[in-house]
Amino acid sequence: MLLPMAKRNIASTAENFTWRKIFLSTICFEILLNILLIVLEPTYVFDWDAYMEEVYGVFNNGTLDYSNLKGDTGALVYPAGFVWLFSAFYKLFDWDYVHFTTEYDWSRKNISGYEERVIRPTNRIYGIQAMYLFVYLGVLTLLFRVFKRTKAIPPYVFALVSLSRRVHSIFVLGLFNDCFALLFFMISLDLFTRDNWLLGCFWYSVAVSIKMNILLFAPGLLLLLLKRFGVRETIFKYIVVCALVQIVIALPFLATYPKEYIKGAFDFGRQFYHQWSVNWQFVPESIFQSKLWSTGLILGQLCTLLAFVVNRWCVLEGGVLLSFNYYTEVSSPSSNLKKSGKSLAVEHIVNVMFVSNFIGICFCRSLHYQFYVWYHFSIAYLLFAQTLFPKYLNFLLITVIEVAWNQHHPMIWSSLVLFCSHFIILFGLWRGSRLKMPKRNSA
Repeated sequence: MLLPMAKRNIASTAENFTWRKIFLSTICFEILLNILLIVLEPTYVFDWDAYMEEVYGVFNNGTLDYSNLKGDTGALVYPAGFVWLFSAFYKLFDWDYVHFTTEYDWSRKNISGYEERVIRPTNRIYGIQAMYLFVYLGVLTLLFRVFKRTKAIPPYVFALVSLSRRVHSIFVLGLFNDCFALLFFMISLDLFTRDNWLLGCFWYSVAVSIKMNILLFAPGLLLLLLKRFGVRETIFKYIVVCALVQIVIALPFLATYPKEYIKGAFDFGRQFYHQWSVNWQFVPESIFQSKLWSTGLILGQLCTLLAFVVNRWCVLEGGVLLSFNYYTEVSSPSSNLKKSGKSLAVEHIVNVMFVSNFIGICFCRSLHYQFYVWYHFSIAYLLFAQTLFPKYLNFLLITVIEVAWNQHHPMIWSSLVLFCSHFIILFGLWRGSRLKMPKRNSA
């Protein structure tokens, strides 16, 4: 007995060493690469200027009517957490939206108001880029913790997330708010995998308050909460926490112009520009903009989620209803069924959350370039941990997805490549989930 146990301990120690070595190597590589990008590559920033203009009206003029908050890219469409976060950045970097711009002389946009923006504050922009570098490193660190905790992938898979040219540019050259939404979500996922659901829900709701794409994880999170705590506790504790965070953050807007806030911050029906849609260039614009198309995509997403819930994610517990409250250490008063008293498997938590988001990506009405960070960090994990594809196909899919995202402007062929890659992965997740049922962890 002692010999096999000693061998397992030695193997575990060696694996931990490999994980740490790959993590440190990846972080060192990332620091060097991102510094070179910041110093040598021009920013292609445009949204930062719009962010600064949008939040200026709130803290300077006291404008709380969302319909009157606008920037160069149009109306403010992000929840209140975005407003307070980027207002802090406005103050921190002493920005002046009237005269400052992140644009170069050769890239200046022909937009009213830009004629006064003649100053490109280089040192401030370097500071902003450095901040985004730390955000990126934070995301990688949290991702490392989650990946290692799942025990579902070899260490080298973590290093694969560093190989995206597009993602690096989104963080340190693009300066998009998506990066902060991702950081706060990763904090919540790290907490979920440590069975800290209350604090995890708090940070999850904070992430939603930055950008509502984080709601793509919501179906998976809801199912996991129902499994872990049952209907009553899920609703009256965890969903209430999520709702309270949204209410508190948005209280100044909700107390004055509630309709304008809800319509502006959570506008699920807003139109997207077809020319910037990375995923639907092969769909005619007339169809792309139609309500029938958007309704069909929503139905496709819901049906696919339901299929995974019924036929994949709740099979271990004996069905959907039996899975509710399955992991709480109590006995059902109406039956002889005893609950497991065990926590959800980390692999199962990560699988359900990542697949839930990925299904939303597959049926998303439009994907713009910065949206790649919504799911890039999960692709390698899903392929190597949750599908039965051979390794060469996993590497091929990662590569062709990256190629599609790096095609600028988006073309019909790149959208078709992305579409096919997404649904090949989705098919692989469906088959893999049938054969790889989660194991329960002891509490």
